[in-house]
Amino acid sequence: MIEHGYLYMQKWNHFTRTPDPRGFLSEQECRGRWHQHQDDQMDWFTVVPAEPSVGTFVRRDDGGFEIDPASAVPSWTMEVTPRGGIAIDGPAFQVFVWDANNRNVTLATYSNRWGGRLFLSEVIYKIFPEPDDFRPKERALANKPLFSNQLHLSPNGEGQRTRIDHSKQTKDLEQFHGVDVEPNWANTPDFGDWEALSKKVLEGNPLI
Repeated sequence: MIEHGYLYMQKWNHFTRTPDPRGFLSEQECRGRWHQHQDDQMDWFTVVPAEPSVGTFVRRDDGGFEIDPASAVPSWTMEVTPRGGIAIDGPAFQVFVWDANNRNVTLATYSNRWGGRLFLSEVIYKIFPEPDDFRPKERALANKPLFSNQLHLSPNGEGQRTRIDHSKQTKDLEQFHGVDVEPNWANTPDFGDWEALSKKVLEGNPLI
């Protein structure tokens, strides 16, 4: 299942930390989706790094997956769209960053609409409460974010940031003009060089 340090699948189920019911994909199949259009419109796929303890699960007799209770949460997962939609001029990517409590703290979207160069057009950053602030029976409440920052930017330096206070159910909108968006540009990585984008997202965006 692990090929060159990665797990390939249609979609990552972060609740169970396993692939969705369609299961794993081979690296060869994903390379085919990367290079050649598929008539069934299922050319996108998901990449998960084979970090320590990630992917330590086995297939049950009924065809499902059983996770090792000690299995770790991946630091990131990536959905790859070779073409179509936001992938007009080449592959586009969505990078999901997870914390140790299996919560999606960042979602970064790299669109490809500008002659083959990627642009970080959207970043959603969430702030969660500390699980230890809740009694054991209420720990699930820690999975609900306190605040969210949603940043949308265009290559011309215009955009907006929406700050959401989930407890007060309020939204504050801030418009941008003339922002230096040079850090948002990236070259499209070669197939298999998935760390190139995930590293940029993990290091944080200076505009947040």
